[in-house]
Amino acid sequence: MSKKKIVANSIWVSDVHLGSQGSQVEKFELFLNSISCKNLFLNGDIIDNYLINNTNHIKTHYKSIITQLETLQNKGTHIYFLQGNHDKKEAIENIFLNITFKKEIIYKTLTNKTYLIFHGDKCDTSVKLKTKYIAKFGTKFYEFCLSFKKSSNKPHFSRIIKILSKKIISFLFQNEKKLLAYLENQQVDGVICGHSHQPMIKKIKNKDYLNSGDWIDNCSYIIETYNGEFKLEKWI
Repeated sequence: MSKKKIVANSIWVSDVHLGSQGSQVEKFELFLNSISCKNLFLNGDIIDNYLINNTNHIKTHYKSIITQLETLQNKGTHIYFLQGNHDKKEAIENIFLNITFKKEIIYKTLTNKTYLIFHGDKCDTSVKLKTKYIAKFGTKFYEFCLSFKKSSNKPHFSRIIKILSKKIISFLFQNEKKLLAYLENQQVDGVICGHSHQPMIKKIKNKDYLNSGDWIDNCSYIIETYNGEFKLEKWI
């Protein structure tokens, strides 16, 4: 297990899905205990409110994570929580005190670029078309698939299903095209998001696209170093 110290200007994580069988809780706790940064962006779907919505249960079972975030705040880290499609605003504000809660933020990088920070579901038309019950059914089915994962360390069909479904939906609903149009409208240089569970840094035409991935299969995160360089890394 990695025990490295991560020092950065800003750090982005998303899609931890606390409450899910697949959530890498212990690794995420170690990660939080190892970071030092000015800004920490919890970029959506940190708690899966489709699976768990009892705030007392969350405070009890994930007390260590809540405490670590409070410790980071006390050390001067500014923590931002960007709402994802699995997040419930009232629950988040009740659990994580004194955290800036937003749907999206414009962030100015150390190299004077402007990036839109948001979860990513806003440009996923399929999310808007799903009813609450369909979305919950999909989540429950994914959890059922994850229940078979624990017996093997090999890539499991639950991950394959997730990746294929995301790619098919993105193609059918032209999510990348919608995202590009939204970035053009916001007049920013790029975006840092999550939602797809696919960590990557690439170009979409003239825009920078950075996706922090997830903490189910990838345990990935994005950092902005004090030199202004952006890196996609994994906690191993």
